[in-house]
Amino acid sequence: MAPCRLKSEPFELDGVLSRIESLFSQEAQRRQIEFTMETDGVKHLSLDGDRVRFEQVMMNLLANAMLFTGEHHQLRCEIRRREQKKRKVILEVVVTCEGKRIPEDLMDKVFLPFEMVSQLEERSSFHGGLGLVVTHNLVHILGGLIKADNQSGEYPLYHGTALYVSPASGK
Repeated sequence: MAPCRLKSEPFELDGVLSRIESLFSQEAQRRQIEFTMETDGVKHLSLDGDRVRFEQVMMNLLANAMLFTGEHHQLRCEIRRREQKKRKVILEVVVTCEGKRIPEDLMDKVFLPFEMVSQLEERSSFHGGLGLVVTHNLVHILGGLIKADNQSGEYPLYHGTALYVSPASGK
């Protein structure tokens, strides 16, 4: 398999997030899920970076969370500007879903390929896929970190930090 190459191109974060919000709002309505996306801290942010890979991370995280969020439950996504150093911005993405709880003994395996899937297949209470493995790899390629935990011991929380992208020049 060829290594993934990052592209660096200017893009408006508002446009990317607006498309994602529109897509997932429609799907959430169809599934009777309450979906919210908070982007106040990153409004009007012009960036240089790999827009396609950033979109893939967002889509994978939200699609995975939506799969495990039951009817009449909440799915929440927050995108924050954590800090800025010189021309680098750290974006933080936090996805919380009121879905099936990830068993504690599997929490450290959520982003591992095959081992996680095979262990989950044996349990009827939680089924996983390879979407989080791909997401984990993409986040690392983008220079970031990602983790999962059961927020308050009840619901899965996916927390991606340090997604570095440079502000577009001249803006």
